[in-house]
Amino acid sequence: TAHTALAVLVADRAKKDGALMAADSYRNLAMLGTTLAAPPAAIQTQWEDAKRMKPIKAVVMTGGGNDVLVNNQQCRAEGSEERADCKQVVQDSLDVATKMFADMKAAGVSDVVYFWYPHIPGGFLTGYERGTSISDYTYPMLEAIAMSASTDTFHVYMVPTVEIFET
Repeated sequence: TAHTALAVLVADRAKKDGALMAADSYRNLAMLGTTLAAPPAAIQTQWEDAKRMKPIKAVVMTGGGNDVLVNNQQCRAEGSEERADCKQVVQDSLDVATKMFADMKAAGVSDVVYFWYPHIPGGFLTGYERGTSISDYTYPMLEAIAMSASTDTFHVYMVPTVEIFET
């Protein structure tokens, strides 16, 4: 219900500010705990479901964090970005993101806003590991993929949240 309440609040404010036309709406397909590439890779399924709800002008998303936090907990430890298996987890997520960006562009999406993960305080979600180095390792590669996917008519905007949450 928190996702629903936030979606309604954002839509109401966007309409008041003129960023969303009165006849337009946001579709909230947020699902807790989903992954980008690690099975069952529900983010891909969310996108496939969303494509049938045309038109889609913009996509706001996250993805890739739970591939580590939930499905590959060995990659939570600091320095895990040096492990071959953790590098593969990251590469699998990057490969899926690349394919999804191409598919979004082909489906007529003009803008993707991709929020990247903050450093999670307190360590509760990371088994009390800091879990930041794998995220910091991944972000520049994802940002490069986003930049290379962007064109004059399709833009992927990366939103790094580390600094926002640390201030």
